[in-house]
Amino acid sequence: MGLIRLSIALVTRDRPDWLQRCLQSWRAQDVQPFEIIVSDDSCDALQTKMRQIAEHFGARWIAGPQRGLYANRNTAFRAADGTHIMSADDDHTHPEEFVSAVVGATESANRSFGGAG
Repeated sequence: MGLIRLSIALVTRDRPDWLQRCLQSWRAQDVQPFEIIVSDDSCDALQTKMRQIAEHFGARWIAGPQRGLYANRNTAFRAADGTHIMSADDDHTHPEEFVSAVVGATESANRSFGGAG
């Protein structure tokens, strides 16, 4: 789909079951995001498991800053390489056509307002 490379900046902390469910939802999309960054603020005891889950779903795992939700979200945003970034939490799931709808709406808005991407 066009010029849009959608990065998902996903934050998580100490919830491996939620992270797995969330990433399953992202990987069930009819159009895949450009990348998924998982910024993980989990305790030391869970970081290995969280990293394995992220990598199993082809997401890029990074250690969070351990300074709260907003700092963790900022860390995920700074790691993103896409043209557009969407924030996500580990307790979010979406219908299969969610990414295609977001990318389509973004492309349409860019055309309407004369944007390049």
